[in-house]
Amino acid sequence: MNLKSWLRRVPQPHSLRLDDKKVLRISEGKNKWRDILDAVALEQPGKVEALDTDGNVIRVTQLADPDAPAEEAAAAKPKSELAELGGLIAGAYRAGAEQHAAAFQLAFAENTKLVQVLAERLGGLEKAWQTTLEQRAAEYMQQGGGSGDGIDGLMNGPMGPMLQALAVKMMGSGEAAKPTVAKTNGKKG
Repeated sequence: MNLKSWLRRVPQPHSLRLDDKKVLRISEGKNKWRDILDAVALEQPGKVEALDTDGNVIRVTQLADPDAPAEEAAAAKPKSELAELGGLIAGAYRAGAEQHAAAFQLAFAENTKLVQVLAERLGGLEKAWQTTLEQRAAEYMQQGGGSGDGIDGLMNGPMGPMLQALAVKMMGSGEAAKPTVAKTNGKKG
């Protein structure tokens, strides 16, 4: 049944009563039929009564069979454009949420793999660094860096000049011995 043509029949109603309960007043203006049809579609009543200005019933229509089960009555109700749009939006939302969940799951799995690879490489680098450090210390000891007893052996090795300069600076007892450079005022000699 076309509810719009039912509403526009003469005499035209002043208001509508839905399911013997709710009364909707029909507004004035050029969009009054569209507005009242949207309001009826939102309520989805089974029975609609057209009322005049005094509240008297002009005509009645059934949008759903009152003897039909509730599921059949709901299926028999015409879907409005707003209801269809709402269904489309809800479906798009669900599909988008599923896609985002899948993308986040994939990204998290890939990031976990990346962290595992980086952790393995870092462990390998730490082992290589430790091995290199131990080899350098062994070479240093073989080259005489550890020759002599106590502090004398350390001061006479390759680290000696740096340690002497540091010790003098920390003690504040003067400046470390600096190598002298002859000044020539730019003349070559």
